[in-house]
Amino acid sequence: VKDAVRGLMSLPGWGEVKCNAALSVFHSVGAVHDAIRARDYARFNSVRGIGKGLIDNAANYLEKEIK
Repeated sequence: VKDAVRGLMSLPGWGEVKCNAALSVFHSVGAVHDAIRARDYARFNSVRGIGKGLIDNAANYLEKEIK
């Protein structure tokens, strides 16, 4: 779990609390990344503290890292 949280904390604006909240809903870093890349805002509705802006920033970051 700690490694998963650390992996998500590399995303801009994602602290420990938000990472733990996302993992409690998605259960894996890969699932969180997939939802972010898809900009699937509805899937994050039940994750407290994570909104459209944070998802967009994370998606932009992940897209830039791939290139």
